[in-house]
This record gives sequence, structure tokens and C-alpha cells, in this order.
Amino acid sequence: GRRLFNEHFGGEESRDNRDICSFAFEPNPVHVTRHRELSEAYSKKGWRYVFIPAGVSDRDGNLTFYHQGGEKEEQSEEWGFGMTEYRRGKGTAVNIPVVRLAQWLKDEIKDRKMPSRVHGDGDMPPKVVMKMDVESAEYAVLPDLAYTGVACELVDFIFGEFHGVDVKYEDTGLELSHEVSRDKLRATVEFLNSVRECKTTLVEEDDEAYLHDGVPFPTKCHLGRCD
Repeated sequence: GRRLFNEHFGGEESRDNRDICSFAFEPNPVHVTRHRELSEAYSKKGWRYVFIPAGVSDRDGNLTFYHQGGEKEEQSEEWGFGMTEYRRGKGTAVNIPVVRLAQWLKDEIKDRKMPSRVHGDGDMPPKVVMKMDVESAEYAVLPDLAYTGVACELVDFIFGEFHGVDVKYEDTGLELSHEVSRDKLRATVEFLNSVRECKTTLVEEDDEAYLHDGVPFPTKCHLGRCD
């Protein structure tokens, strides 16, 4: 993740984080406090970090997510939180709002105003980069981004994790085995990466190292660079 960030937004010596605007979709209520703390700490430094307490999908509405429960989940920041109940009968269901990501990108990113000046030393062009780890919702979200043309028009780079689980669409009842789902998704990825007029590059790559990198919230800044 750090390598990709540096590639697209410039190295840490030349980059100024005031030039970057980040949006974080997080559906798990357990992580709300952490995201609000991040938003507050970054705001004091002039860094733009917007926390959105919702999941993403191919439609607006609500979906059922599950806290899986168990000691392992507690120790791993509830990595299993998602639309699949892995421990049958032992999970706790919660109703979570979801946002159609394709429409959100149209509304919030397409006509965004570019700043008249930048703070950093680099000469990087504007980029839209997306980390997607959406706990099997990628099987709905990525085809929607491709079908609507939103990915090709607006997003430069997408990286994330593809989850090997059986998928059931709650609103339609459609069920797909994980083998069929992954084939469908990889066909979408190949399509996006092969269309000449599509600006998007999409790779299957996940990185959770930032969770335990030991870096505290920034406390001291000079010219947008913070310790």
C-alpha cells in the first residue's frame, strides 16, 4: 500500500499531504471511534480525511452484515465482518447502510474542483486511487463500476482483495459459488485492463500493514509534513 501510494502521489520527501483528499467507507460500527479520531487528528494538520460510516454496493439501501464473534475476530480487528456468516448460528446480524459506489463517484468526484495551487514540491498530475477491501461486495461493485463506465472515466488505479466466498445477493436472491464469482470478477478485471480507452488499472493486491505499523497520530507539522 505504501509503495503504491508513493507511486501515484509522490514520495514522502516531496509530497505534502494537504494536497490529498481521502474518503474512507467503513461499515463496521466497532471502528467508528478509530476513524473519528483519525479524522480529527488529520484535520488539525490540514489533511482532508472524510469518514463515511457505510458500506458500498451496486445500489443504495441497507444490507445485513455479521459480527462473526470469537477470540480470533477480536484479536484481528474483526476482519471477518461482512455479509457472510462464517460461523453459522454464532454471528450477530446488524443492518448496515450501503451506498452505490458508482453513483457516489459520479456525484462527488467527477466534477470536483481542483485547487488553484499545490503545497508539495512534486509535479504529479491529479489521480484517483482506490483501495477496495469490501468483504465480497466487490462481486457487485466492480461489475457496476465497469458497466456504468464510471471506473474507466474517473478512477486511475484500483487495488484490493478478492474474497473466496459464496455470494448471495440479498435483494434479488441470486446465489453464486465462490468459483463462479471469482471467474466473473476476474473477467471484469481483464475487461477493464484491456480496454484501450479505459484509464483504470486494476490489480489484486491487499495490504493491511498500516494497522500495526506503530506510527502514532501526527502531532507536529511544518509545511504540511508531520511527525
